Amino acid sequence: MNHLETGHFQRFTIHNNQNYGSIALRCWDNGKQGSAIAYGGEILINSSFGAWAHRWNACGMPFKKFLADINFQYLFEKLMGHGLHYFDCDGTVRYVRNEVLKYRKSRDIDAKEAREIWTGIDDYVSCQRTSQNSFIQAMQSIAYEYDLPCLELSEPWHMAQIIDNPQAVGFWHDIWPLFIAKLKQELQ
Repeated sequence: MNHLETGHFQRFTIHNNQNYGSIALRCWDNGKQGSAIAYGGEILINSSFGAWAHRWNACGMPFKKFLADINFQYLFEKLMGHGLHYFDCDGTVRYVRNEVLKYRKSRDIDAKEAREIWTGIDDYVSCQRTSQNSFIQAMQSIAYEYDLPCLELSEPWHMAQIIDNPQAVGFWHDIWPLFIAKLKQELQ
């Protein structure tokens, strides 16, 4: 059986310098379930940083208060899932180069090996800036080509630097605090 629900959404429009956010909320309680009220809500976001949505069927408190109290990691893991975590190629290259310098200073590799790794990074990585898997394959190729088991280049997974998606971070810093300030005004 089809069911069409028309619910009231409250809309917030936020502008901060060149950035904007349009946020729609629908809040509800499902009445008493046992000894507690079952609160829930839905958030729809369209912004200069991206568009996201999520629904909570049981958030344990009124939805606006729930949103005012959640942290970045929890919110964006719900909104973006695995898309929140972003491979930082430049950060990973910096990390690997620092490792090469450490191995060189501790004399685990000689100057020639260090130069080969450094050159290999330039040769393989400059064209591989798209994904973590490409970077890992490039590091494995360097280890194989130069026959350098040091630096654990043949198993470089731990070297990958992961950051939060810059769009999510931008939204959290530029739009979310203004939105939360409006919610907190309403909650007073």
